[in-house]
Amino acid sequence: MDSTVIIPFNNIEATEKIISKHRNDLAAVIVEPVMFNVGCVLPKKGYLEGLRKLTDEYGIVLIFDEVITGFRSAPGGAQEYFGITPDMSVFGKAIANGFALSAVVGKGEVMETIHPRRGKVSYAGTYNSNYISLAAARVVLEELRDGKIQKYLHDVGARLAKEFSEMVDEIGVQARLQHFAGKFQVYFTDKEVVDYRSAVGCDAKKYSVFYESMLGSGIFMLPSHTIHHGVTAAHTHEDIEAILSAMRNALKEVKKRFPD
Repeated sequence: MDSTVIIPFNNIEATEKIISKHRNDLAAVIVEPVMFNVGCVLPKKGYLEGLRKLTDEYGIVLIFDEVITGFRSAPGGAQEYFGITPDMSVFGKAIANGFALSAVVGKGEVMETIHPRRGKVSYAGTYNSNYISLAAARVVLEELRDGKIQKYLHDVGARLAKEFSEMVDEIGVQARLQHFAGKFQVYFTDKEVVDYRSAVGCDAKKYSVFYESMLGSGIFMLPSHTIHHGVTAAHTHEDIEAILSAMRNALKEVKKRFPD
């Protein structure tokens, strides 16, 4: 980590100061367009645009980690959804729908460095060009091309958030459901979660009660309040109804255990 500089997500002013200070030493800035590795934290308006402007200004490569956001949010990933084009991107997971495959893509002048004949950097991988995974990816990408699946995921996420908000108001619990493209997290707080610190500062004890109740209702969620959950195109409207019903019961249990 000695060669890594950490910048605060969603704080473009602090980010500008850090990048400016280290501009001569930074090879690249890598970021999740939506920070799923602390739950579900969306970029504030202007943050990704600010990163693009700063990295252009200082000649630094901008990399989007789209392993999770890729293809779920739009056929072209979060970069298409938000209208920001990075210099490089990393894709995985949805690209082959469970088959082992990742993809590193980028602009021509960047990817030229690993060209087999002209490039200055040697690049190899044990599972490169795996035919089975590539065949799966070809079919998957054709299915995702028209954007219908992505629209369904966005619609389901919006429904979960809307009905969860109504439940919270009705039951009297301080909690919020943040979502993007069918991925979501439940945070027990009355404030918007905008970065790592605000995510880890949410009430973990209340989340544990919520999680255990969901599990008891037959809905599997991960036990940490700093990781994401999600629905897929395979989830039906009946499945969503079951999730919402379990959420209502779980919120009631949280209220019962933490009446204040």
